[in-house]
Amino acid sequence: MLKPIKWAVLCTSALAAVCSYAADGQNAVQLAALSLDTLLDMPVSGASKFSQRASEAPASVVVIRADEIRAMGWRTLADVLSSLPGFEVSRRRPYTSLGVRGFVPLGLTSWVVLAIDGVRINDNIFGVAPVGSEFPLDLDLVERVEFISGPASAVYGANALLGVVNVVTRAPGSRSLEASLAAGSGASRSLRVGTSRRLEGGLSFAASVSRTLSRGGPGFAPDLEAAGVPDAPRGTDFERRSSVYLRAEQGPVSAWLLHSERDKGIPAPFPDARIKELDEQTQFNVMWQHWHDADNQLTVRGFFRGYDFQNDIGMLGETDSASLNGRGWGIEARWFTTSIRGHKLVAGAELEWSPQVRLSQSGGPDGRAIAEDTLPKSRRTGLFFEDQLELSDQWSVSAGGRSDITSGYARQFSPRIGLNWHDGKTMVVKLTHGRAFRPPNALELAGMDASGAVPDANVRNERVVGDELAVEWWPGAQERVKLSVYHNRAMLAARDAVGRRILSPTTAQGADLEVERLWSGGARLRASASVVGTSDSDAARSIASSAPSRMAKVGAVVPLDHAWRLGAEWQAASRRATAPGYGIVNLTLSRAWPVHGWSVVAGIADLFDRRRSDPWAAATAAAWPPPPLQDGRRWSLRLDYAF
Repeated sequence: MLKPIKWAVLCTSALAAVCSYAADGQNAVQLAALSLDTLLDMPVSGASKFSQRASEAPASVVVIRADEIRAMGWRTLADVLSSLPGFEVSRRRPYTSLGVRGFVPLGLTSWVVLAIDGVRINDNIFGVAPVGSEFPLDLDLVERVEFISGPASAVYGANALLGVVNVVTRAPGSRSLEASLAAGSGASRSLRVGTSRRLEGGLSFAASVSRTLSRGGPGFAPDLEAAGVPDAPRGTDFERRSSVYLRAEQGPVSAWLLHSERDKGIPAPFPDARIKELDEQTQFNVMWQHWHDADNQLTVRGFFRGYDFQNDIGMLGETDSASLNGRGWGIEARWFTTSIRGHKLVAGAELEWSPQVRLSQSGGPDGRAIAEDTLPKSRRTGLFFEDQLELSDQWSVSAGGRSDITSGYARQFSPRIGLNWHDGKTMVVKLTHGRAFRPPNALELAGMDASGAVPDANVRNERVVGDELAVEWWPGAQERVKLSVYHNRAMLAARDAVGRRILSPTTAQGADLEVERLWSGGARLRASASVVGTSDSDAARSIASSAPSRMAKVGAVVPLDHAWRLGAEWQAASRRATAPGYGIVNLTLSRAWPVHGWSVVAGIADLFDRRRSDPWAAATAAAWPPPPLQDGRRWSLRLDYAF
């Protein structure tokens, strides 16, 4: 396979020519007539917990809008994030792991905070960010996805070691009813029905219900016979998913409720459909925002997070089951002010309790309970502030920090400092420094990690210190070029030679280059190339080797006529541990009939059936069972109706 960066140059040139040709034939309004603010400098709210332009944020930000998500045919949040530079998404069944800039977690943990409308939804047992099919929100309800790179514990606290993914939902609108029906490979089918209304008196509400069923694929390499299994298992990769979303707004008060349930089969070398995992998530958030005057805003919110996890292993007529149940409540208050000339200041406090975290196990022919434990309860308190100061017409500086106290641990202070320069027209330069941490999750505190191994008694916080230089250039109103150079130094949990849990030093330094181009008529091109070098200790080698050192990604949206659009995507990565490098192509064709309210989306993923594989932990990559494969070529067809 050619080097990914060389492929990126060739594909970018070819797709740019195609987009230019398709766009020149359009009679639509010229994008050049629109301002830069509406094209390539989108408003973001996840960087500092208040709305500002991406160019003004004290961190490097990438924004993916809803129209691009639809045109590219992405159906999960993992699909969206895999298109971003430096991201490596590993679908290890039944969960999806999110790696960023050379760091790929190997167990049930996460080094990224995932938020919906600024509200953290990482579960309170593993601390995982659910980005695959386990993500509880349907992408149809998403307005945009923001990624804020770099350590961000100064704003969000624990787990924001490598960045924050903020999913901004669509505001309630005037549509009275919308429905979506989809089908695809693996006998998958889904149905979503939603409504959104604005009523007299100022009340707005939205509701959505969805159901997805899938048989899935075989999930493992076809050469299981060499491993001692004569027949590859069938029907063990099934999935059943349901979700409910409710949202209401009345003046300064808004609230939303999100609940999802997923029953996911685990493809294993035993043809038994009872081997599965179930997860259930409930998120509730109520918020009051009050503008005291034009320069001062007070925000108070309360939230509830519930997470239930169950692992069932059915074998030889017996059933073994382990379940985890976690509940958490919290409140946050913050004050945002611009009343001091030249300053944008935000300060706040957050308190969260997790009073219920239970572990229970059952087994035997009658499925009787054999053990039940209450895992350590936790309480987290955080105080944070950030000040963005304009030094001149071109220079600004931001300084902030957060002090977190987690029960049983010493106070953790996480600073973030940024220096921004812009010429007022075409270029922005950002230099940022930040620190972040991840405390042990509930299982680690109980004396075991996600794999069940017992660590030493000294379970400490993981830590990252990161520096980034980002240069963003707009040659014109329709073009954007961005170069980011970063260096991250981390102390991450790993295993020493005798299997004890330790914190091992790991560093990653690299660069991301991204190019975006818009044409009249809606044509769009986004391309990126990434290189990263990682150095580590022997204990952390599995973490470092599981990340690709080179990646290239190209995505284009090409209008074929006034209604049809073609979305084309190419991604490539170098070798990761025992998994070889890959190059895959995805195609999506869509058409809308706005007058009648109908639209259709048809897609083919992995067009050339490359069936990329993802590594397990490098330390166990040679062990049986073999690493799971992706599904290979698969098709999907979706029909939407809105009125």
